[in-house]
Amino acid sequence: HYVFIPIFVALVPATIGLAGISYTRRGASRLTALLAVASATYVGGCFLVTAAGNVPMNNKLAELSGPAASEYWETTYLPRWTVFNTIRTLACIASAALYVVVVALAVDPPRDCPTATSHLIPS
Repeated sequence: HYVFIPIFVALVPATIGLAGISYTRRGASRLTALLAVASATYVGGCFLVTAAGNVPMNNKLAELSGPAASEYWETTYLPRWTVFNTIRTLACIASAALYVVVVALAVDPPRDCPTATSHLIPS
């Protein structure tokens, strides 16, 4: 918990910064677009869903006890939390997959690319 939260929060500016740096160095390229989509997917689908959906529900559940907690758990918490968690999981998988594609394209760009040199190795 003490390690997860700082990393989870720090990835928000890191992903946005990575897309921004790519744009300033490469302009509006395919890699920059993929980085922007990966960043937006992480920030919106992973971070914001957690911050605006799961965490408030967790906090409310922690405040309740006895029958009120059981009723909230069964009627509200479990169905809604599961939906938010599914969205979060799919968004994290999609974001990670997009980052893998970006790295693959940066290391070995398609041969029909006008500048078919690695984007990671200075020319």
